[in-house]
Amino acid sequence: MAETIPPCINLIILGFVANLSIGGLFMAGLVPAGLMALALIAVVDRASARARRSPSRPTATDADRAASWSGARRIGQPDRA
Repeated sequence: MAETIPPCINLIILGFVANLSIGGLFMAGLVPAGLMALALIAVVDRASARARRSPSRPTATDADRAASWSGARRIGQPDRA
């Protein structure tokens, strides 16, 4: 989407090389960028609706969190045999 949203360097170079109106290219870039933004909004909305309908996952207990942090502290430390 970054290639179509004005002002982008690709449109400026294309306008210079092809002797086209840079303002016209910017106006023409707004339509596809808007359509892509609407499509992205629709996909995110659909994915979030699906996530809301799915059953919730069990949450971690305090013991689970403590065990994961104790393991994380040992990362990079040499094993003591």
